[in-house]
Amino acid sequence: MLFQLRRAMLPCLMALTLGLTFSKSQAAEPVPSDRLLPPGVLMYVSVPSVQQFQERYSRTGYGELIHDPAMAEVKAEVMKAIDKASKEIENEIGITLEDLYNIPSGEVAFAMTPLKGKEFGGVAFFNFGEHQKQFEVLVDKLDEALKENGWTRNAESFDGTEIVTWKNAGEGLGSLSYFLKDTTFVASNQVALLEGALDRWDGKHNRVFAEDEVYSHVMKRCATRKDGDSAAYWFINPINLFQSGMQLAAQQNNGAGMQIGMVTAFLPILGIDKLRGAGGTIDMSTDEFDIESRTMVYLDQPVTGVYNFFNCPPAAPAPPAMLSADLASLSSMNWDAAKAYKAVEETVDKFQGPGMFARLMDQAEESPNGPGLHPKKDFIDLLGGGVYMIQNPPKLDNPEQPQLTILLGLKNEQRMTEVMAKIADMDGLPIITRDFRGIKIYESEETGSEVQPAMAVAKGHLIISFDVEMLETLLRNDPGADSLMKSEQFQQVAKSFPKEVSTYAFQRTDIMAEGAYEMIRKAAMEQGGNADFDFSKLPPFDSIRKYFGLSGGYSVPDEHGVYMVSFGLKPAI
Repeated sequence: MLFQLRRAMLPCLMALTLGLTFSKSQAAEPVPSDRLLPPGVLMYVSVPSVQQFQERYSRTGYGELIHDPAMAEVKAEVMKAIDKASKEIENEIGITLEDLYNIPSGEVAFAMTPLKGKEFGGVAFFNFGEHQKQFEVLVDKLDEALKENGWTRNAESFDGTEIVTWKNAGEGLGSLSYFLKDTTFVASNQVALLEGALDRWDGKHNRVFAEDEVYSHVMKRCATRKDGDSAAYWFINPINLFQSGMQLAAQQNNGAGMQIGMVTAFLPILGIDKLRGAGGTIDMSTDEFDIESRTMVYLDQPVTGVYNFFNCPPAAPAPPAMLSADLASLSSMNWDAAKAYKAVEETVDKFQGPGMFARLMDQAEESPNGPGLHPKKDFIDLLGGGVYMIQNPPKLDNPEQPQLTILLGLKNEQRMTEVMAKIADMDGLPIITRDFRGIKIYESEETGSEVQPAMAVAKGHLIISFDVEMLETLLRNDPGADSLMKSEQFQQVAKSFPKEVSTYAFQRTDIMAEGAYEMIRKAAMEQGGNADFDFSKLPPFDSIRKYFGLSGGYSVPDEHGVYMVSFGLKPAI
């Protein structure tokens, strides 16, 4: 039964998915879905116009890639698969794939809301524009499948619009309701949400999700264009979503009420209830960027509890001098380790009593089986100057070996060197110590593993690497004028950073993509093609490298939380 239902819904999903790429029809101008929803939405995703989405994507480097002559054979493979699917769909539902492509004609959106004493309410909006006849064919197919599987149909009029409700007497989805009005199809598992949408249909209702304080601030903060018309929007209220889920679980299981109450009571103690929501926008082909996403995490101020563990005060973005210009990827955060430690201490003491965490740290230092080190004095207090994660693509001859290294900035390199020596001298630890250019490298003596972790203290950092060769390269590096900081590529990305940031990222997308691409291509050429898609026809990466540009990102504090931006620069095509 569920299989048949999925088959009936498949054309609808294909019309949505493929329409994002191929739709060409003109969109209607109905009221935006966030003005058709009630306050208190827990989750929301919207593509305001599939035509606009497609048009903007087509102007990005990835959108232009498929039209490159080097991709001609791949494009032919894609078209072969589309032609095959088109014939199958036309035989199944009686309309062509091209008609399906053209059905999405405006906004596509989904939202989830809480309903007292009931399950969560989900509601979907789908604008079909001038293609009502084609869309009604899909709706008829859905109705037929539901009827064949024992669902019962009922139709009632609300404010002059027919709402159709199908109910399932068996297991699984309990009901499905929908209506078609003007150029929009709206479906939900709760009739109340459909009636609420119809009440707000003219856009003049004074209680709508669009006016929510948190949601509206997030959307304004994350606008990618002056008119606020981004390609896609999303929002989630994770705390209310969690609490609503707990309340629903308590109603369905009386015995769990006390335990659930205890869990939710911990939220304020941990400070987690400060999170009011998170959301953002996605856009493409803007004036400045090829692809851009903006995110806002809305927190009631001042933050308390666990959020202070992630305290990252703004500072000028400056990669360590040991990083060379050929590095593929860098992520950095100006982490305040002292405040993080204090946040953990305060949280533990709330549960265990004042001073308990400090006593535990003192006991760790005094343990007869330990190295005689204090976790705070001999580690946390030595950290400062940023945390950096650097990455290169996996090697073709050893793809299982992570090319990942973490650098922790130090206030006192000499003391950290002494700490590491004490740890390495402990009995029973499988650590090998060796000299490399006057620097101690600490490696695991275990053999046979694909991962080769290693550590060292050098150049003002504690270096933790998952590949000893990568670590040795860093210790050997003295790039000078060829450092990442001075490289043209990094400076191009850094131009889009504010003067001070809490975190930042840099990536040469071509290098990161090349490894995975060539592994797929190599495996395909060794195994040959298959009936569905012949990956062996992928061209050498160098022939399409120009479509993969530089990318970056950053985060900064906001008066209401944290604001983050990630972007891809326009490739030089």
